[in-house]
Amino acid sequence: MQLRLSLHATPRPRLNHPPPVRGTEFMDCVREFVTKKKLSKREFVASFGVRIDVVEELLSRLECDAIVVLMGLHFLKCYPTEKDGSRFFECGRESWRSRVTIALTVIGNLFFSLVR
Repeated sequence: MQLRLSLHATPRPRLNHPPPVRGTEFMDCVREFVTKKKLSKREFVASFGVRIDVVEELLSRLECDAIVVLMGLHFLKCYPTEKDGSRFFECGRESWRSRVTIALTVIGNLFFSLVR
């Protein structure tokens, strides 16, 4: 599958839930996920490659759902198979694949906008 990265358009997630909201609700979603998975700070960094404050900064710059960003970071850090990634996030393989694609596109767009 080939990803097209555009410098201008940020893809909106096409998932079956309401659009992302701004502010503390993003971080509430992340904290709820961390609590649900019982991740320590060290395990969070091992799973996503960054500290939680970096995720907060990243979420403030991206127009994407928090869980989608976490899926993308987990994919970049661990490069799990679809089976393992979908099991970690408790979703189906199709959902895992589509959300990781969205996250990588959005993170790539952020990178190109900062480099330019």
